[in-house]
Amino acid sequence: MGVNMKASKLHRRWQKRFREYNAAIRNCVSECRETGDAESIHQLRVALRRCRLLAGLASFIIGKERLGQFRRETGQLLDALGRVRDLDIALDWLRRHGPDEKTSKAIARRRGRLWNQARLLLDRAEPGAWERLPDARANTGEQRRLKKRHTRLIEKLGNLRGFIADFRHLSAEQWHELRRAVRRWRYLRELVLSRGDQQKDRLLQAVLRFQEALGGAQDRVVVETALTHLRKPRLVRRLLPAVRQERRHLTVQAHRLLEKMVRLDRHSTSKGTSIA
Repeated sequence: MGVNMKASKLHRRWQKRFREYNAAIRNCVSECRETGDAESIHQLRVALRRCRLLAGLASFIIGKERLGQFRRETGQLLDALGRVRDLDIALDWLRRHGPDEKTSKAIARRRGRLWNQARLLLDRAEPGAWERLPDARANTGEQRRLKKRHTRLIEKLGNLRGFIADFRHLSAEQWHELRRAVRRWRYLRELVLSRGDQQKDRLLQAVLRFQEALGGAQDRVVVETALTHLRKPRLVRRLLPAVRQERRHLTVQAHRLLEKMVRLDRHSTSKGTSIA
């Protein structure tokens, strides 16, 4: 389903999507500076991750120096925004499970301090300079190299079968590694599918469902971490069982979805439409 693509078309698609995501970054940076709310931070992080993947995919076209500067600037911003995002996740969960207002306010104050740190980086960000990255020209050889790298990356990231057997015993770090690999895998597949085909693609839709379940499980780990920092033993003892039960349920769900995703990939491989 649209996976096999000529090198020249892949390069044009790369440029188009890169420009789209850069425009999204510009809009998100503006909104984020103005509101600093959870949704604007989330959308900015998504756009930054997409652009970082596309930039790395074509590093030999963009140039080592320009790519290095882009990755340093966006990496620092992602790290700072990620710390704020973690507390947004914890606050949302805690508010839905009814802790006292004093506890929520204490976490909100900590969130405010982290946001002020992230805001300094955000104010120094220059998305206008990043928007020129996809304008780099590529000759025929570089376009072929782009396609070869895309294929090689998708094969490497798509090798998820090894995670199935030990899935429920993975560490938080391994979960993060798996989630990152699947996210990058998804972005690479989306690059060679039209917007319409993305909606019809069964494998891509399975990836999205798996991401949602695994992300939910990881979010509960974030909440657990936030709870352990609270100096309220009674509240923590009351809430920990609930967050751990949710995490176990989402872990089981994610495991099943991973198995389904791998089965679909095998089927796609036999039909010649595999993600790899």
